[in-house]
Amino acid sequence: MTPTDVPPPSPAVQRGQPYHDTPPFIQSTLVADVAENVWPAMGATLPPPPVSAVFPLAEAEAAHALLQEGKVLGKVVLDVASGVECPAQE
Repeated sequence: MTPTDVPPPSPAVQRGQPYHDTPPFIQSTLVADVAENVWPAMGATLPPPPVSAVFPLAEAEAAHALLQEGKVLGKVVLDVASGVECPAQE
């Protein structure tokens, strides 16, 4: 799909109306427009999710504390391949 193949935006988008103020039947049309036109145009090139921090499994408590602070803007990842066995597996 090329940029010239993309149909014009729906009337709600053309008006610049905020999504939350849009009637549900138009919201469903907007979602369908995105599913039909945007996602296929992007293909498999979706960006990876943002990662804020990576912790080894042994530091899971610190990772949890970071999440509880509520200041994380991305994923907090536990690295289970860091060579530490999970106690349930022993």
